[in-house]
Amino acid sequence: LVAHSDGRIDTSEREHLAGEIDANRSVSEAERSRLHANLTWMAAVPPDMGMLRSRLKTATESARSALGQLAVAAASADGMIDPDEVRMIEKLYTTMGLERERVYADLHALTAAAEPITVRRADLAPGEFTIPSPPDEVRGGTVTLDAARVSAVMADTVRVSQVLGDIFADGETDDEEILDDTEPDSDKRFGGLDAPHRAVAAVLITRHQWTEEEVAGLADEHQLMVDGALETINEWAFENLGDALIEQYDGYEVNGALAQELMH
Repeated sequence: LVAHSDGRIDTSEREHLAGEIDANRSVSEAERSRLHANLTWMAAVPPDMGMLRSRLKTATESARSALGQLAVAAASADGMIDPDEVRMIEKLYTTMGLERERVYADLHALTAAAEPITVRRADLAPGEFTIPSPPDEVRGGTVTLDAARVSAVMADTVRVSQVLGDIFADGETDDEEILDDTEPDSDKRFGGLDAPHRAVAAVLITRHQWTEEEVAGLADEHQLMVDGALETINEWAFENLGDALIEQYDGYEVNGALAQELMH
């Protein structure tokens, strides 16, 4: 959400988010690959604030605070905080029940005490005031960070990742469960998908059109995130059937030809 707010996702922002995934040593390689795929999907299709709000209903204050800090870190990864990014972070903090004033405290906590963070570069908007004007090294693309703060953030990465994992747990199966999916009673039409994704796909092909609420409910029933689940199913469909199985159009629309092929 924050990375999308200025209309683009900078390479450094994407790398920062990918780094958070790679730094989490508590997930398996299969889960890590799935998270990277989900990041690619969300980079192309902005996530829904409504989905985030529903996921945060039962989150603790420490979990919400960790998510806020991660959002700030992602936004500042390119060395500049765009006003649109600030507004989105403020909206995110408000949604999570955190004070908006904490946004600026968290922003400045990532920069050196002697160097203010760039809210907008002076040469980007002629005629408008800047808050504040960046130093020369920032204009050149380099941001000086407090070494102790950077070390603390790096040491805290695993904790943040685990907290976020609790919030966005999508019920992924472990290796033993995946092996169990090869039993004779499994749905052979969707070979290669794990049980939750196979179950979702089997229901989706029974209708041509689905509302966003229906698909969200179906994914939630199987403890999956909507975007990640649909991306996984579509990747499988491309590899095995040559086209996407479901696309977002006035809700969600199922590829009728593929559905017929799978049902017969």
